[in-house]
Amino acid sequence: MKKLYFKKITKFVLFLSFIFFTNLIYFNTQIMASEQNFFSINTYDNEPNNIIYIVSGENRISVPSTYGITVFDFLEKLKLEEYYFGDFNRILQNNDELELSNVYFSIDIEEFTIQHDTIAVFNDTMIHQTRNYIRDGHNGHGIRSNVTFYNNNEIISQTTILEKIIEYPTSAFVHIGTLKNVVETTAGTFRYLHKFTAEATAYSPEQEYLSRYTASGLPLYSGLAAVDTNIIPLGTYIYVVGHGLFLAADTGGAIVGYKVDLAFDTIREALVFGRRNVEVYVLDKVTDLF
Repeated sequence: MKKLYFKKITKFVLFLSFIFFTNLIYFNTQIMASEQNFFSINTYDNEPNNIIYIVSGENRISVPSTYGITVFDFLEKLKLEEYYFGDFNRILQNNDELELSNVYFSIDIEEFTIQHDTIAVFNDTMIHQTRNYIRDGHNGHGIRSNVTFYNNNEIISQTTILEKIIEYPTSAFVHIGTLKNVVETTAGTFRYLHKFTAEATAYSPEQEYLSRYTASGLPLYSGLAAVDTNIIPLGTYIYVVGHGLFLAADTGGAIVGYKVDLAFDTIREALVFGRRNVEVYVLDKVTDLF
């Protein structure tokens, strides 16, 4: 009799064990299945989060919420309050479930671009508004999941699910010139003091009646210019557009006001040049020859 009773007890324990482990396996399977559709909506950025589960039929989604928020405030933020029929004043706790009626959702994933910024450094040795890119910038990108809630095939609300940055952007670096009143020449870029239109003539060391030396004491050679020293001080370089740099080193009785007389190597070059109007830039550059 005792053996029979022991056998019955053993079978009963084994049966309970079987039921327990079967339900455990089923429970874990359900958890794994729900995790395949597990999403986290970042509704409350930079605040402590509870995890709240929204359940509607077979659909289940997890949503972070702040501590101490009521059911109504939580659902109102998602525009789902009219589909819940429980206690709205209840304070939500971690892992709470809210069962909604006649609501389902769809999720889509999209890529998004993160525009890079540009870091500018002002450079007073570069021409005003010119740019020199030291490093090109590159945009970043990420993926974003969006959830749409429906009722009777009509959209209730849409919200963005967790964003994940795949690649962060890198900044571009650029130097921007601030140097004003500059002119570019074949000899380089120079700052100028002022500019004007001048009447220009030409002369040459080959001319026999001319002095071999200039008013500054330099020997006469190509690349010098006779000027009115009230307009252009001796020792100053000028840039004559289309003809290059000249050093103001000479004067002349006929060179008064906005006139210049330019020295060329040969008489032929001087005759070809003749008399013409030219644009003259008085450069912020002086010689150390005298």
